[in-house]
Amino acid sequence: MIKTVDEDQINPSDKINAIGISWDISNDDDDGETPDLPENVEVEIPSNWELGDSVADLLSNQYGFCIHSIKALERADA
Repeated sequence: MIKTVDEDQINPSDKINAIGISWDISNDDDDGETPDLPENVEVEIPSNWELGDSVADLLSNQYGFCIHSIKALERADA
């Protein structure tokens, strides 16, 4: 059984699957190429995670693109 979670239920060192990511690629460098960004990704939550932190911000920092939305967050180790 897959267990979805809210961001306020995430703890440091959790492994979370971000499902159905919608990336904001509107500010691309106009090089004519669309970046190859994942729709789903597993994220290991860092040890400095605090209540109020965002998985979208983690992924944005990692990939260099903002996120419009994430359909679901699931525990990867469940």
